Amino acid sequence: MTSFDLVGYAAAACTTLAFVPQLLKIRRERSTDDISGGMYVVYIAGLALWLAYGVLVASWPVIIANAATMCFATAVLSMKWRFTRSSAVPKGLQRSDHCPLCGQPNDCGSSAGARACWCVDAAISAKALEAIPPGLRGKACLCKACACGQARAPHQSNPSLAGERLVRVSCSTQSGGS
Repeated sequence: MTSFDLVGYAAAACTTLAFVPQLLKIRRERSTDDISGGMYVVYIAGLALWLAYGVLVASWPVIIANAATMCFATAVLSMKWRFTRSSAVPKGLQRSDHCPLCGQPNDCGSSAGARACWCVDAAISAKALEAIPPGLRGKACLCKACACGQARAPHQSNPSLAGERLVRVSCSTQSGGS
């Protein structure tokens, strides 16, 4: 093995192992919202061409690096497709001015153009935060009733909430509000 090969293997290890943190993050969060599927399709095609090139010139660092990276990139792309399908949200719950749990108006100040929302100073139920479908996290405020954990509504992405009655109440720990 030459010093050129060692440099190639070191480069291959770095570029291939760079995918491991992304894979672990996707697996932990079960969300690929910020990942471009189109970019990964083109990237995998490029890796396949580099792999073919490595075979043609008999360069083991190029072959190993691109084969391993193709495996990781394909895993990311397959999780992208899997989690995108599993986190589909009913159309009525996709609006930023409606609660992602019950679909009722959320009185969000930010959606209405205000500088802040009532939820900035609100105590929000941990159970309510966990119930937000992955595809809507960070995209819409809860309504006051759902944020307080005092109301629930059926939601097809969250069967644990099915059958519970929606009760509109004000949260005593919230400031102002709109």
